[in-house]
Amino acid sequence: MHCAHGYLLHQFLSPLSNQRADEYGGLRENRMRYPLEIFDAVRAAFPDDKPVGMRVSVSATEWVEGGWNINDTIAFAAELKKRGVNWVDMSSGGVSPLQKIPLEPGSGAVRAGREGSDRRDDRRGRSHHRTEAGE
Repeated sequence: MHCAHGYLLHQFLSPLSNQRADEYGGLRENRMRYPLEIFDAVRAAFPDDKPVGMRVSVSATEWVEGGWNINDTIAFAAELKKRGVNWVDMSSGGVSPLQKIPLEPGSGAVRAGREGSDRRDDRRGRSHHRTEAGE
């Protein structure tokens, strides 16, 4: 499942894009509600013997002050783990046109070391982080 890079589920998570005043906005727990409901529905519909994972943005503040941050990602991953996620794939990026992301190859290496996850750079120099749910 994809919950990063400004796609719909990420828009619910991000305090930059989620300006709702109902049970799906405001506090982090509320902003996580819809993505977790979708995960629960997918997990329930998908066979138990098949893995379900989630890609999330892990950037510190989505490259914009006040955005989703590493502590938010850790809390979200913990909730996913309780619900039976098999892996969490961490990437970088946000929802704001104001973000300033370093574009040089290997730019995620420092983040990967700080975040304690495995890192690989794809052929375009983008960093991807993957952590097994059991770790």
